[in-house]
Amino acid sequence: MNKKIRFTVFTVTVLLCVNISKAQICGSSNLALHQLIDEAEVVVTGKTINKQCFWNNDQSNIYTQYQLEAKQSTKSNNDKIYILVEGGTIEDITFEVFGLPNLSLQNEGVFFLNKNNILNDNKANGNYYNLKDIAVYNTETNSIENNSSTIAVDEFNGLLKEKHKTVFSFVREEQKHYKQQATISSINPVKIAGGNNELLTINGTGFGSLSGNAIIAMRDASSLNSSLYVDIDKINIKKWSNTQIKFVVPGDEITTNFSGVASGKIRITDSSGAITTSLQKVEISYNKKVFKGKSVRLRGKNLQGEILFYVERNLINDGALPAVKRAFGIWNCATGSNFVYAGIVDNVCKEYDEQNVICYDTTVPTYNLAITRVVSRNCSSIDLADQVDADLTFNPNFNWSFTDDLEGNQFHFESVLLHELGHAFMLGHVVNIEDIMYPSLINSLAKVTLTNNDVDGGISIMKISTSNAKCSDYGPVESYNRENCKGCNSVINVKSNNVTENSVFLNWEDVRNTSFYKIRYRFKGSQFYEYSGKYNKLILYDLPACTTVEFKISAICNNDQKSESETTYRFITLGCR
Repeated sequence: MNKKIRFTVFTVTVLLCVNISKAQICGSSNLALHQLIDEAEVVVTGKTINKQCFWNNDQSNIYTQYQLEAKQSTKSNNDKIYILVEGGTIEDITFEVFGLPNLSLQNEGVFFLNKNNILNDNKANGNYYNLKDIAVYNTETNSIENNSSTIAVDEFNGLLKEKHKTVFSFVREEQKHYKQQATISSINPVKIAGGNNELLTINGTGFGSLSGNAIIAMRDASSLNSSLYVDIDKINIKKWSNTQIKFVVPGDEITTNFSGVASGKIRITDSSGAITTSLQKVEISYNKKVFKGKSVRLRGKNLQGEILFYVERNLINDGALPAVKRAFGIWNCATGSNFVYAGIVDNVCKEYDEQNVICYDTTVPTYNLAITRVVSRNCSSIDLADQVDADLTFNPNFNWSFTDDLEGNQFHFESVLLHELGHAFMLGHVVNIEDIMYPSLINSLAKVTLTNNDVDGGISIMKISTSNAKCSDYGPVESYNRENCKGCNSVINVKSNNVTENSVFLNWEDVRNTSFYKIRYRFKGSQFYEYSGKYNKLILYDLPACTTVEFKISAICNNDQKSESETTYRFITLGCR
């Protein structure tokens, strides 16, 4: 078929979303509530009321002990329940673990706990527990929610009674009726980063003043549940008038366990308690780790300004090293980071030795693919913090593939490592499913292309990591020599919209440093036709009806290198009878 095709090109952004069975890369348990009820030894409603940080015996780790003020419990004696979590801050050192449920002071909710047998053996009261997960009570829907599921209170209590022989009482607030609620007319910008000290402006009417119950809330970055919000600290609210609110979008604060905010709607509560939720969503492009609002820097670990990583022997023996080097190259070439393989090590995983290590770890929770622990040295006098130690620990009980040849039940090691390196880069979680920093991964999927959001976050941190200001014993990172980079990223997130009998709108995520795109297309297995263009969007006209159209798209970058692989995409025009 020799059919003339007309193209129209312009700029639009479209994202693809795939939802299949996933495993948690890191974060909360990813267990549904019925599983948590079944697996937890104790379920408690209450609130964390104080905490104490302490070193372990060999000073290789910091732990935090939270006291839980229990209101209801499945155990008879609920006095002085203590929750022990890994991580915390002592003097100028902060340990933080990416991959465990987030806990902070004044956390209120439903706590799922298992006994900490090591501590209980040495304590008289035996009330020390590990945190499995937290859920919250949604008074509007009268349901219990966590990261993975939502169930009605009656169903929750039914499961609780079956397993733990008790039920909980949840008090639902009366629906209040307000004479007038705020109106939001605009939000600017609609895309912004967390932790960059950037201002978000909300315009409208009826906001009142910053008094009483007044607060701003955004979606919680620590959860994939879109109904979970976190309050913006009032220190970040720079203006609140009846017609305009301005606030700094916070990052993931290392000293308070505030996980940052995520893409979604904004919720305004006025001084009387009336709640207004925006219709418009704000995209949080990336979520930086911060110390007192300032970005945490990377540091070079040798005279060449390289960020050295050692790899445990067992991973090397399993064939992980090529995947490790590929992951380093992806971040280095995209952001200028300088991750370098430094050699093989044995038995130094999770030690506070200011040495970055990639290793297996049998203590990673069964539901997590991997966990990253980072150590920062905080310099309060100059509002700076340096990341000085990062251990990327992988669960050895998963079926890993160290190549792109994936079987159905395998997880792609390189994809997970890219995510964990993002944490070593001091980037927190986001809820944009295309981004590497999204906390879940589908098995049998290779996800090895950084999005523009991922790259922008890495570049932002690299800008401050090349500075000479003294905080730790290490110097600045020397930007990676991009001349060493070959090829360019493959085209991803191809999307077809408005397919008709004779036309379609196609777009895909823009590949950085692209000179032009090369597109090959054909109908029903016929010969390929070629088209080249500068833009990542186009409209095709004069297509034949009820026909399979196959596209192959590659990017040609400024260094004349081509995408490593050609992306194939198919669609069928309408008109089939």
